[in-house]
Amino acid sequence: MKKLLASIAAAATIFSAPSCTSVYQAVETQQQISRENALEDILRSVVCVRNTATYVNQQDQQVVKRAIFGTGFVYKREDGWSYLTTNNHVGNQPEKEEVPNFFDMSHPDIWTKVKEELSIVDNRADQNSADDIPLSVVRIDEELDTLVMKTKTALHVAKSYHVGTIQEHVGDPVYVVGFTLGFAGGVTEGTIYNPSVKIDGNEYTMLDITTQPGHSGSPVFVKGTDNELYLVGQIRMCMPSAMGICGGFGLATEISELQSVWRIDKYEPISLINNRRPAED
Repeated sequence: MKKLLASIAAAATIFSAPSCTSVYQAVETQQQISRENALEDILRSVVCVRNTATYVNQQDQQVVKRAIFGTGFVYKREDGWSYLTTNNHVGNQPEKEEVPNFFDMSHPDIWTKVKEELSIVDNRADQNSADDIPLSVVRIDEELDTLVMKTKTALHVAKSYHVGTIQEHVGDPVYVVGFTLGFAGGVTEGTIYNPSVKIDGNEYTMLDITTQPGHSGSPVFVKGTDNELYLVGQIRMCMPSAMGICGGFGLATEISELQSVWRIDKYEPISLINNRRPAED
């Protein structure tokens, strides 16, 4: 009888023990929760940046304002300042614009930029200026199309990702966190299409992912083999692009090229440096 009870108990233990599949599913679920928490933390460090430029028509002195929107990524707080980055083409609208003159097509109207204001807003529909956060430009890099701004307002700086060298591979999961079309912040997921492509003399990481206008300046993260998120770059443009609509690919500037401009893990210089790369330490 004792042998029979022991056999039954042993059988029950075998059948009730977790299988390899259930253990794997539990680990996978935990990893997914950890990744989702990290992305939520990062999303709190992403803001909608509005650039409002004022242009004057040289012919008749008419004044017009034009607003464009992009994504700002807050990456450090130092000496009471919050530092964030976006693309240079978001933070600097063209100095002059040519507008066709329908009465004289050979002589287009020339509009000259006389003022430009950068601020953090809720989204492109934000009409309440009372809570807008003004931004000042610290430095730009036209070649890399990146720009650093700062504000005294204490903004959230995510701690749930790593900045460092990670070997990117074709097919690696990738995440872009930004403000699509300037409407709302969110996360898009895709894969590394090619970790190194050269277009017009510039090196990019090419992503198979949904990006749209408004994603300019968005941070790009890759999930490593350790299930941790690594900051690997900044969205610069989408392709193909026509009439303000993007195709299914994004091009990102590598973090290895951006680090010296953003001064990650470096103390901010006292003087502001604009229109050129900062001097190397």
